[in-house]
Amino acid sequence: PTAKPEDYPGTSSIMNLLKNYDIIEIDANKKAYQLGDTEGKTANVIVLGLLSKTSPFDKIPYEIWLDALMSVSPNDYIKSANKMAFDAARKMAKRK
Repeated sequence: PTAKPEDYPGTSSIMNLLKNYDIIEIDANKKAYQLGDTEGKTANVIVLGLLSKTSPFDKIPYEIWLDALMSVSPNDYIKSANKMAFDAARKMAKRK
C-alpha cells in the first residue's frame, strides 16, 4: 500500500503537537537560493549551521565544525560555498 498525501497530518497539526518544544522553522532551500545557490545544494549545510548553534551542539567549538565540514568538501569551490552557507545559518541562529 502506498500512502497518499491526505494520509499525513497537516503542518498545523504537527506544529500543535510540537508547541512545547523549541522549534526552528527554516526553508533551507530558499535560504540557499538567497545565497546564490540556484540548485539548493547547500541546504543541508544551512541546517547543519543552525544545528551547530543549538544546545547541546553549541558546546562544540566553531573551528571543529568548520574543520569537519571542510574535510568532506571535495574542492575549493564547494568549500567556499559550504562555508558561506554554514556561517550564514549560524548568524540566522542568533535569534534569542
